[in-house]
Amino acid sequence: MKTKESGTLFTSNLAEIEIYYRNKVRMADMEKVAGSRDVSEVLRRIWSPKLDHVEEFMILCLNRANKVLGWAKVSQGGLSGTAADPKVIFQIALKSNSCSLIICHNHPSGNLQPSEADIHLTRKLKDAGLLLDLPVLDHLIVSSEGDFTRSRMRVYCKSFKEPILALFFWVCSRQLIMAGPSTRLVAGFDY
Repeated sequence: MKTKESGTLFTSNLAEIEIYYRNKVRMADMEKVAGSRDVSEVLRRIWSPKLDHVEEFMILCLNRANKVLGWAKVSQGGLSGTAADPKVIFQIALKSNSCSLIICHNHPSGNLQPSEADIHLTRKLKDAGLLLDLPVLDHLIVSSEGDFTRSRMRVYCKSFKEPILALFFWVCSRQLIMAGPSTRLVAGFDY
C-alpha cells in the first residue's frame, strides 16, 4: 500500500469517509421557530402533496437559537405506517451540526391519536437524543384535519395506562377533535 508521504494516495480497499453539510442560507435569513404553531406552519409548507395518501416521517434540524438549519424526509411508507430508523435520524442531525431536532409524521387517516408504536419511537428517540446531547424537542402528528403535539406531556416517559395522564390525554384529544379541521395544537413548547 502506498502512503500520502510517498506522493500518491491510498490505493487499498479502504473507503474514505467524508461528512459535510452544505448550508445555502445565511444565518440571518434562517427561519426561527418559537413554538409548535411555527413548526406546524413550516412543516405544512414543505410537506408533499401525499399528506392524505401515504405516511411520511420528517425531521427539522435546529441550531442553538432555534433557527431551522434544514429538514429531511426520513421515510415514506404506506397508508398505515412508515419506518423511522433512529440511526438515520441522528445521522442527519449530527451531519447538519444540529443542537436539537423536531420529529414529525403524518396520519393519512386523519386520526391524530399517537399509536403505541409512535409513543415507543418517541421515547426511544428522546432517550438517544439525551445521550448525544441532541434533544428531541417535540413530536408532531399532522393530517389535513389538524395537528397534534406532545411537547409538554409526559408521554415520553410514562404509559397511557396511568389514570391521570390517560384522562388528561383524553380531554386534550376531545378538545382537538371538537376544534374542527383548522390547525389546532393541543400543547405548545417553550425553548
